[in-house]
Amino acid sequence: MVSWFLSLSRWRRLVVAGFALLLVVHLVVILHRRARQPGDFDVHREFGMRFLAGTSFENGGCFNYMPISSMYYAPLAMVPATVAFLGRYLVALICLALTLKWLLELLPANTSEQRRFLIVTLTLLFSLKYIIRDLDDGGPHLILLGMLVAGMQLLRRGKELAGGFCFALAIVLKMTPGLLLPYLAWKRRWRLLLITTTACIALIAAPALWLGPSLWWNCQAQWNEVAFCVFSGRANTSMEENDLRVQNQSLKMAVMHGLVTYPEGHPLRGASEIVSFFDLPPQQARLLANLVMAGLLVVSWWHTRRADSGATSFMPLELAGLCLLMVLLSPVTWVQHLVFAVPAVFFILADGRRKPWPVQIALAAYVILALMLNREILGKEKYIFLLACHIHTVAMLILLGLVLWLRTRPGEVIDSAAEERPLSRAA
Repeated sequence: MVSWFLSLSRWRRLVVAGFALLLVVHLVVILHRRARQPGDFDVHREFGMRFLAGTSFENGGCFNYMPISSMYYAPLAMVPATVAFLGRYLVALICLALTLKWLLELLPANTSEQRRFLIVTLTLLFSLKYIIRDLDDGGPHLILLGMLVAGMQLLRRGKELAGGFCFALAIVLKMTPGLLLPYLAWKRRWRLLLITTTACIALIAAPALWLGPSLWWNCQAQWNEVAFCVFSGRANTSMEENDLRVQNQSLKMAVMHGLVTYPEGHPLRGASEIVSFFDLPPQQARLLANLVMAGLLVVSWWHTRRADSGATSFMPLELAGLCLLMVLLSPVTWVQHLVFAVPAVFFILADGRRKPWPVQIALAAYVILALMLNREILGKEKYIFLLACHIHTVAMLILLGLVLWLRTRPGEVIDSAAEERPLSRAA
């Protein structure tokens, strides 16, 4: 590591040292804050404790996580909290580094080292807000992103079993990567779909070996009820509490906030006064929001209708777009979830061809929304106002539009010849 650092040019050493210093300062601040203000990390650790103790997850458990997540978080409960946090923080940074390394492997072979370094630097800079926010809780979504990109790279090297397992692990740990399953069916990757689905079933059932079938099913049934509420549109108390916060940057809530004027005393009354243009009944607004999400999914997948061949894979760009759809279509999207935008930012910056002026304007708009309009510059009150305007939802929609634009001309962005092995064909 030291020899690699010393081999860099002076300006590159300054960039690396700057990022390293930022992470050190951030880690010190977060460790100090954690002493008086617990976060999601502590919820995850509690979840792991209950798994090791073999107790129910009711009254404080994670309503939106399956029992397999409790087994995944169990190692956090085996060591002191500070040690566990430092360990997950380090793993998250390793996953981020591996993600960028794997993405770099997709660039054309003739891409210079200087350009590769610049692309990585700008990707980190343009995604910095989301990365730092996720690291506040030890970087759980950076780890999930690493699983998804690892799965993609394994598939490109012909390792379907390992790639399908990586996809399955991400799916069972977080509901939104489940979009991978219909995507694989859409791409007619039947063998990979079977592998991933089988791995999902095995992983979901795995905690029963420790918890016992009865307790496992009792905990799994809680998650099943939440999942049913999500897909049926029925209310759920915990879900409603999350939905009714302006910090929720999901597409559904962005549309709902523009269609509904909430009554006096409602938690979103202040937000609706800011962004609402209509006064529709909530049921109609919810229906229109669902139609908007369905329309976005149709438009996105229409651009991905072409199947992969043995020589060319569109999966990297399409996975970048799919990661954006995961956060846009999720019922609850916090700012830390938006680290899923890293692959999209990378590919957009990696396209060295001259961009039309609308694309340049869109990219500039993303930078303003995602990077410049932040709480540190504007203050808490103004930033909350901007969250009510769903600036990060707009930023993700901009990125998705740019990824779909790239999907129509991927030739110079991704080098299929860089494969270690030919892409395995669909069964």
